Amino acid sequence: MLLLFSLSYMFISCEKRVFNEEKVVKLPLDEMFLLSDNVYADSTFTVLLYYDTLSCTSCVFKDLYIWKNLLKEYDSIQICTIFNYPTLRIKELEMANKVENIDVPLFVDTMGIFYKYNTDNIDLSGGRAFLISEDKRYVLFEGDPLRRKKDERRLFSILGNILQKRRIQ
Repeated sequence: MLLLFSLSYMFISCEKRVFNEEKVVKLPLDEMFLLSDNVYADSTFTVLLYYDTLSCTSCVFKDLYIWKNLLKEYDSIQICTIFNYPTLRIKELEMANKVENIDVPLFVDTMGIFYKYNTDNIDLSGGRAFLISEDKRYVLFEGDPLRRKKDERRLFSILGNILQKRRIQ
């Protein structure tokens, strides 16, 4: 019985520590190829969408439309996309960008720089979304809100808290 209690306490306390731990992120955007004409603004919160080489390009652009609709009421949040694609797929992205014409900064990370800097801090499986703090140093949320309702609720709870704090100040 004592062993069961000890194990339960250990799992609960570990879970709290991981949840409260701030995750640091590095955004080496100046070392990546900017595919779109849109400029990345340093002064806003960012929903960073990360896609790896396994990501379907047309699916990514479909996701971008959904994200733009989800976040249209949040003018202090910018969407930014990083594609961890090889150089061979840049033409594919350029063509898709011309056809879709989405006004979102699209960065191509052919050297895997974002992955190298952040692989120990955050989960970088393809299709992940990250809410990045205004100072561009911390991950406030990570998950897949377009495919997981739990992640969607958590993201919008965090966004609601941010907006409420801004109104109070």
